[in-house]
Amino acid sequence: MFQKRLFVNTDLSERYAKYRPKLPIEHVETIVNKLLKRQPKLWLDVGCGPGNSTQQIIGHSEKIIGVDVSDTQIDVARKSIVHESLSFEQGSCEKLPAEDNSVDVITAVQAAHYFDLPAFFSEVDRILAPEEFFLSSL
Repeated sequence: MFQKRLFVNTDLSERYAKYRPKLPIEHVETIVNKLLKRQPKLWLDVGCGPGNSTQQIIGHSEKIIGVDVSDTQIDVARKSIVHESLSFEQGSCEKLPAEDNSVDVITAVQAAHYFDLPAFFSEVDRILAPEEFFLSSL
C-alpha cells in the first residue's frame, strides 16, 4: 500500500519540490502528437507529489488531475501551480478519482515504486479508456 506517512510536513514537501525530477516535455509532446494524435480530454498524473511533472502537462490536455496520497504534497502543489485545466486531489493509487473508462492518459512519474502495483494496475484497467495510454517511469 502507498505509504501515507512519507511527507508529513510542509517544509519537507517544499524542499522535495525543488529537487524532484519533472516529466520531460518531449515525452508529453510525443504522447499527444505521435501516440494519441490529438489532445486528451482527461490526463491523470498519479503519485504527483508537489506537481513538478503535472505542471509539464498544462496546455496538452483539456483537464489534468494530479493525485497523491500525501496531504502536504497536495497542499504544496495547490499553492504553487494554478491553472484552470488543473486540479490536485489527495487519494491513493488503489482508488483513483475517475470514472470507469474515462481517462485518456495516465502517468506515474518516479512514483510507482511506492505503489501496491497489483491494486494500481487494476485501477488503471478500470479507468483507462479503450485504446488510450499509460506511462510509468520508476
